[in-house]
Formats: sequence, structure tokens, C-alpha cells
Amino acid sequence: MRKCPKKTRTLDHIQKYCIEMPAMRIVEKIMGAGQENPFVSQFYSVLISRKIDLNILHAPLNFIVCMDIFKAKRVFDIKGKDYYPEEKALLLTSFINAIIAAQNIVHEANNQDLGTFYMSNTLEQVKTIRKRWNLPKFVIPLVNIAAGYPDESPKEHFNFPQSYIYFEDEYKPIEDYNLMDLIYKLNNDEGLIEYYREITEQETSQVQHFADWMELLQFNCQIWDDKTKEFIMILKECGVKIKC
Repeated sequence: MRKCPKKTRTLDHIQKYCIEMPAMRIVEKIMGAGQENPFVSQFYSVLISRKIDLNILHAPLNFIVCMDIFKAKRVFDIKGKDYYPEEKALLLTSFINAIIAAQNIVHEANNQDLGTFYMSNTLEQVKTIRKRWNLPKFVIPLVNIAAGYPDESPKEHFNFPQSYIYFEDEYKPIEDYNLMDLIYKLNNDEGLIEYYREITEQETSQVQHFADWMELLQFNCQIWDDKTKEFIMILKECGVKIKC
């Protein structure tokens, strides 16, 4: 019998799942929410896996959100007689479409009492996904979302104060002493450090010890430096060649 963890945050980032498969009506609601995209273009696709043994974190569901330039190219191949967009424009459009779809999927899954976990795909994972789903060129698996009933309680997460995020009428640069206060609070938030340490251990399969938030921030930026380089390789694997 699955647990009913206490909800402590808006997005439930869960790494351990019950084996119970969510009902099809729930999956369909999540799929519908994923399509709530405000743009004219719909240049993204979502691959769905119910194979627990193949899914990330062995979750009952994986939603693999893809940038779908293949779909965009076919549209303009057929109807774009007077105009054909540059590949970079299609890449940016499909990226925005895919990111919004991914966020909508996560929000609706959480609304349906499912836990979720984002994970960006590595080059090797992309190769596996392309082979498994027989993807054509220009379909780029961007993010993999694990989803299912949680087998652990969501961990509390520290958000920046709203005064650091929202500005009405005019952007107001944050005073240095306010930044120092924020850094102090983050550096001394043991729960925050432990939360990301556990995520890092799960994703990289190695133990990372962070002394404080600044050290964690530096580590995270270094990871994304590497991921940016890998993303260029992923684009090339999927048939997209861009100059940086």
C-alpha cells in the first residue's frame, strides 16, 4: 500500500517511487495539460514509457519531451513556398515549446498527487532513445521526466524571497548588503545542501560534499558548462549543426 507523504512544496521532486501504475485517465489529464501551449507553433513531441525497468529512477512513467524540428521542417517543406525559416529560429521555437510542455506536465502530474523528477538527457541516453523510438533526424530528446506515486516524502526547498524575483514598474538593483544576507541564509541552510547532495549522488553516482551554497552554486555551474557542450553534441547526433 502506497504512502501518502505530506506535501511541503509546489513541485514534488521525488527520487523513489511506488510500483503502482497511475490510471490512464490520470495520464490523459497530464498529456492534455502538456498541450496547453500558448504559441502558434507546436514544434515539440512527448515520448511516453510505462516500462519501469527501462525508466529513469525506475518510475512507473517517463515523459521524454523532445524538440521536434522534424515536424517544423515538414510543415515548411509542404507549404513554405515564399518563406523558409533558418534552422536556428526553428531550434529556438521548438526549445521554448518543449520547455513549456515539460513544465505543464510536471505541474499537472503534481496536481494528480504524483511525484516527478526532471533529468536532462546525456548523449548516450539520446542515442538509446533515438533507437528505441526510431526517431528521425531533427527530433531532439531534451528532458526526461520521471513520474509516479511517491515512496518518499517531498523535501523542503528554499526559494529566494519574492522581493528578489518580482519587480513592479521598475527593476531595482539589489543592494550588496541584501545579497550578503541572502548568501548567508543559503550558506547556512543545511536542508538545502543535503537536498542537492542527494540529487547529485543520484544523477552522477558519486558522493559530492558541499561546504555551503556558494560551493554548490559553483559545482552546478560547472555541470551546466559540461552539459552545454554535450547539448551541442546531442544536436549533432540528431542532425542539427550549429556554430557557437
